[in-house]
Amino acid sequence: SSIDVTSFGLHDTSDVAHALEAARQSEVGLVLAAGGVATDPSDVLFEGLRLAGGSIDQFGLPIEPGTACWVGRLGSLPVIGLASCELVGRAGAVDLLLPQVLSGKRLTPTLLQRMAHGGLIDRHLTRIPAYGADLGRDDDLNNDDVS
Repeated sequence: SSIDVTSFGLHDTSDVAHALEAARQSEVGLVLAAGGVATDPSDVLFEGLRLAGGSIDQFGLPIEPGTACWVGRLGSLPVIGLASCELVGRAGAVDLLLPQVLSGKRLTPTLLQRMAHGGLIDRHLTRIPAYGADLGRDDDLNNDDVS
């Protein structure tokens, strides 16, 4: 495995579309994208993804922190839009999404809904495990079957 930065500083919709198409053709497994305004539907990332033939599957996620994250797809290539907390090293939705993508799971609406904690947001959030914590338990995040 490797991580490569292929494009940055793209401000034009067609440049974003070309960069995403190049990523799809190179058979990368995931695109992590950061736009100017993560929740603005007119951001060049969203328009570029649509121009390349992709789609935005979900704006915001029902997990905290995850309200400014988004999930899209270009063919079979998952595209995750990063919220600002992920850009400064804080835990965020991408920390819950990456294990799913890297284990080969598709980020379906059902899987995203199952990640929801429910209820009111609590200041003692424990959904994102500490690094090095025991992650061996089997829960709904590891099950794509709809009950």
